[in-house]
Amino acid sequence: MSSSAENAESANGDDAWVPKIGMVFENDEKAYHFYCHYGKEMGFGVRKHLVKRRSSGLVYSRVFSCYKEGYCRTTKEGKKPRPDARSGCQAHMTVKIMDDGRSALASSSRIITMN
Repeated sequence: MSSSAENAESANGDDAWVPKIGMVFENDEKAYHFYCHYGKEMGFGVRKHLVKRRSSGLVYSRVFSCYKEGYCRTTKEGKKPRPDARSGCQAHMTVKIMDDGRSALASSSRIITMN
């Protein structure tokens, strides 16, 4: 992680693991692990939600979200519905992949209460 992420890691305050716009990570996997830790502290699980690629196949954006983000699709008639944890939670973190391969936090949404 870069200096801003390292500062968050070593800080002793309540907001030590709170995502802040402008944080820079070595790569998107480090950003994912950071958000997983934040999610654990806040009481929610994290999943890799969306990846955007250029026409060359190079990844330029990643979105990590609460595992309860979105809603379940309706099932076809005759199929037994399976239980689903999705409840529309909007907690997420978007990182942009920079040209040098590092990831910068572009946006995030904090979760206030769990359903």
